[in-house]
Amino acid sequence: MGRVHTTLSFEEYFWKDVNLDGKVVLDAGTGFGLTTLEIAKRMIVQRRKGKIVSVDIDPNCFELARKLLAKHKLEHLVNFVQADLSNMPQIETESIDIIMSTRTISDINRYPCRLIRAVSEFYRVLKSGGHSFER
Repeated sequence: MGRVHTTLSFEEYFWKDVNLDGKVVLDAGTGFGLTTLEIAKRMIVQRRKGKIVSVDIDPNCFELARKLLAKHKLEHLVNFVQADLSNMPQIETESIDIIMSTRTISDINRYPCRLIRAVSEFYRVLKSGGHSFER
C-alpha cells in the first residue's frame, strides 16, 4: 500500500466523497459531541437533508453535545441514544447508511470480545451498501 499524496487537509480528504444527502448517520461514541457536530455542520454545508443518531453508553455526554449543537443551532438534526455499542437494540437492523467513529474503536479494542460484538452490531445496523469510517 502506497502513500496517497494530496493537497487536501485531512478533514477535506476524509469527507471528500461522503454524500450525506438523505442519509442516516450513526456517530458511534458521542463523547463530547465533536464528531456529531462535525457531521451536522457537513449536512448544513452540503445543504443535505439527513439524520444523525449519536450513541454513547454514558448519558452525561448528551448534555455536553446538546449544548455544543445548540450553539450552532443544529440540535434538530440529532437523536441521542444511550446504548453500549456492542448491544444497540434501540437501533433497527439495516437502518443506518453511514457509521462514523472517532477514536471509539481504539478505546473498545482494549476489550477484544466487546470489540467483536460492537463490529457485529455495526454490521447489523448498517444498510446493505452502507459505509463505515474510523478516524
